[in-house]
Amino acid sequence: MHDSSSNYVEYFVVYCENVARANGLLDELAENLEDLNDLSQLIADFKIKVTETHKQKVFEANNNMGQLKKKLEDAASNYDQNLAKSAKKMEKMIPELFDKLKSIQERLENPIIDDKNQVIAVIVKYLDETKLLIHETLEATQKTNLFQKALVFEVSNFEKIHELEQQFLVIQRLWNGRQDFYDFVATVNNVHFLKLDFASMEQFSFKIKRVAAQCGKDLEANEVSKIFRNEVAAFLNHMETLRFSFSSVI
Repeated sequence: MHDSSSNYVEYFVVYCENVARANGLLDELAENLEDLNDLSQLIADFKIKVTETHKQKVFEANNNMGQLKKKLEDAASNYDQNLAKSAKKMEKMIPELFDKLKSIQERLENPIIDDKNQVIAVIVKYLDETKLLIHETLEATQKTNLFQKALVFEVSNFEKIHELEQQFLVIQRLWNGRQDFYDFVATVNNVHFLKLDFASMEQFSFKIKRVAAQCGKDLEANEVSKIFRNEVAAFLNHMETLRFSFSSVI
């Protein structure tokens, strides 16, 4: 429903912009056409021979101007009717967008996000789906506000989408951080001790430590965030032990 309503309103907005542009050029076009007709009359008065193509083009220019004026007159006479129809379409679009905002909020308040026993890949997929919904809704709200301004309608307040987007980014940072951390630890565990790349490990440790610290700041009371910080701290300690052992062997 939203898509068809949005398409109609968008078409009408673009149509109005084109009509306004044509009206703005009409006087200039009419003046140019008048000059052309005056020149054609002089050519006829002095009995100067011209090609049939030239005569045809003059005829087409006058005919096209007549059609353009008729189109603009029709647009003006139908404007109120089309504007009213756009307003009705908007009445359907706006509640649907607020429903989407509510749906996003419900997804972000889903208890599974705070469940330490959830499979990380499942939550990451859930958040990817949420990200897509946020992106689509953000784009739709921005477009709707542009339509409202163009048609001089009351502009709806969709600022909630930005608040939800920031809330989402905090949650996504936590779960994507855990996913990256687990993947890296798995890689380290599968490498022979003497083949460990400590430079790469140091680089990753610096990055993941910052991610865990930011999660602790943003989600201080979150149980999953606490576990993540503890896991990262334990890994960093383990890495120091590995480094010491490696240097001893070398």
